[in-house]
Amino acid sequence: MFNYGHSVDSIEISTDTNGDYLKVFVDEKGIEFAKKRWSDTKKVQSKKELKNKDIFSEVSGKKKVKEIIKESKNKDMEDDIEISMGKIVYVRSSEEPYKFIPAWEYTLDSGEIIHINYLNGEEIK
Repeated sequence: MFNYGHSVDSIEISTDTNGDYLKVFVDEKGIEFAKKRWSDTKKVQSKKELKNKDIFSEVSGKKKVKEIIKESKNKDMEDDIEISMGKIVYVRSSEEPYKFIPAWEYTLDSGEIIHINYLNGEEIK
């Protein structure tokens, strides 16, 4: 599988189900099928000033992911699950699918991806 994405102002848009993607599935005969979710993006000037706003740090985001794991998975496995370093991406939320939100993206060793809102520390579903 080949996975393509794009970015806004040099920040990637997540290529999982909360973002934009073009996935091309290839087998020995060639292209088997393709899947896409793609948006024409435009930058909208925010009415809020973010200069003095605290952001949720990568370390704090990772702690939040550990809390989510503790609540949703086997508590005994909490320390065994590996979590990637966070990277900043844009994602959609289910509440506002037309709007991209800056988020920390963490990948678990199972391949599961968890997004934490960069501005308020909430999980984005």
